[in-house]
Amino acid sequence: MNTTLYQKALGEEFKQLSPLLRQFHSELETNWVGESQIDWSSRKLIRLLLHLGGLPREASKEKLTMRIKVRNKTELWMRHFGKKMMKSKQRYKGNTIRESFGPFTLFLVTHVKESSLYQRCFRSKIFVIPLPSFFRFNIDAYEWQENDRFNFQVNIGFASVRLIHYRGWLAPAEESV
Repeated sequence: MNTTLYQKALGEEFKQLSPLLRQFHSELETNWVGESQIDWSSRKLIRLLLHLGGLPREASKEKLTMRIKVRNKTELWMRHFGKKMMKSKQRYKGNTIRESFGPFTLFLVTHVKESSLYQRCFRSKIFVIPLPSFFRFNIDAYEWQENDRFNFQVNIGFASVRLIHYRGWLAPAEESV
């Protein structure tokens, strides 16, 4: 069995994750289904940019399907919020998880606390240009298990502006390919 990106990044800490989080981050190529709530910034210009950027629409209860594919040491994260796909690539390099979408790359610090997973962006860049700290993406992500559900909460901001917040739950689909 190959070691996954999160197993590498977390090392011995990986064993401290709750069973469902360990399953999610080790049994890749599995379909997960659930629901999410998506909130956008209240600023009109930001809302227009989110719409033009093709981000998932604001919703109080949106069907969510997710699958992680592995291609050459890179995990392709495909999230379908209703009919809208949000795709990113994650890889482990230089002791850091790097997530990229479009021209942006996020450098994420990842740790486990009380069987839950926490991530925060400590650096970001556009193409190959590092963004100054006052202008970088602010990402806070939290994953935890509650009963038989994988729960998540993600806050995404840019500089001092909140862009999008989504949260919800996932469970393994009945039929995984």
